[in-house]
Amino acid sequence: MIPQPVLCLVSFLTLILGAQPEPEARAQKDAEARIRARFAEKYAKRSHADLRALAYELFEEAAGPGGEPAARFVLLRETADLAAQGGDAETAFDAIDELAREFEVDGLQRKLAALSRAERAVQGPEDARALAEGAFGLFRGLIEKDDFEEARNLSRRAAAWAKQAQSAALAARAQEYQKELSRLHGESVRVKGREKTLSQKPGDPVASSELGRFLCAVKGNWEKGVPLLVKGPDGPLRTVAAKEEGGPADPAGAREVGELWSRIAEKEGGPFEREEILRHALSWYARAGEKVPDLERQVAPREAKVVLGKRVRSKGLSPRPHGDGLYQAVFLAGKPCVRLDRKDERDRARYLYFDIADDWAALASGQEIELEIECYDNPPGPFTVEYNSQKSSYRGAPKPVTLSGKSAWKVIRLDLPEALFRNAQNARSDLRIRREPGAALYVHRVTVRRVEDEPGARKKK
Repeated sequence: MIPQPVLCLVSFLTLILGAQPEPEARAQKDAEARIRARFAEKYAKRSHADLRALAYELFEEAAGPGGEPAARFVLLRETADLAAQGGDAETAFDAIDELAREFEVDGLQRKLAALSRAERAVQGPEDARALAEGAFGLFRGLIEKDDFEEARNLSRRAAAWAKQAQSAALAARAQEYQKELSRLHGESVRVKGREKTLSQKPGDPVASSELGRFLCAVKGNWEKGVPLLVKGPDGPLRTVAAKEEGGPADPAGAREVGELWSRIAEKEGGPFEREEILRHALSWYARAGEKVPDLERQVAPREAKVVLGKRVRSKGLSPRPHGDGLYQAVFLAGKPCVRLDRKDERDRARYLYFDIADDWAALASGQEIELEIECYDNPPGPFTVEYNSQKSSYRGAPKPVTLSGKSAWKVIRLDLPEALFRNAQNARSDLRIRREPGAALYVHRVTVRRVEDEPGARKKK
């Protein structure tokens, strides 16, 4: 595993110093030449699996200690490019996110280019799912840039990817985005007329209010939008904008602003605007030192996931080593993963423990939860999943899983009824995968998902 202090130091310096300029072209060229020379044999292999494997290796290399900025820049850039060429949009996006945090690059345009490359190398439903989910995360950035043409094009492609993914929930989200983009484009055209009105009649109340609302709720530009709302006609928007502009200094005042914005969000007809207003309301609740789970659940990520291997990519879900849950990071069939060996010294069952981030776990309470495991289908044999539920710390999933012995990666989905994640297992974990002695187990990715939060999701019976 990459030393956590190294990753923390990089994040800390980036936070303090901000993104640095892109390294000079000559420095990038020299760094690329060294990297390609070092990995020449692997660069020569061009199958999709080989491209993904090299992308993973370069990504792990980028997380290592030391190295000049040009080398790190090229490693992340190459990771994104190779992963996309291999059809792995998720890894490409992760590398681009890291690149954009540390360097002054256009992450949105790089992600659009990565999607275009990756869609030519889709290997199956899971790749298509990653493409669709990646696309959903780009719509807000395109709308903020007024690039509705690109957003509409992307929404059509996302609908096709959702179909390839064979996911009713993704298809419903894609359809929702298409409707929203059409509506928001109409709003954008109408608001441009309000800008013209204000150029002729500065301070016009109606034009100020409509433009201010659009800037806040659609563009996310609260700094410019709130002063315009203050100039609008009497009503809830003007009231809360005036209180916000006044800058309440105490928790009670911040809480009041949060409550007023949340009430406006409840009455907002557009889901895109409602989400943005809710996020803003929650920022005021946070200033008051308060959490509002019912509101947070509406804007929080639906998933918590982790990609395992030498470099652990954790997004709300983390592995937890323990005495009966030790594992090794390995590389198998083109993917990084962890391996539970055949047996321990006492010939006991072995476990992979996972901890879900407390904030996500709290929001998952009372929700229908789906667990997704990507594991290697060989060696054959069963494994089970045990998780924190309302009545047990080690409740077994409704059905065991039996691997068939095929030499291929496999995605398994399990329902976790009445889940109540509360760090009640060994190592303060929330769930574990159990493998009996006699066969190894290789796991690449684990995801927990709030199913009922998804449009088109199945409902509890």
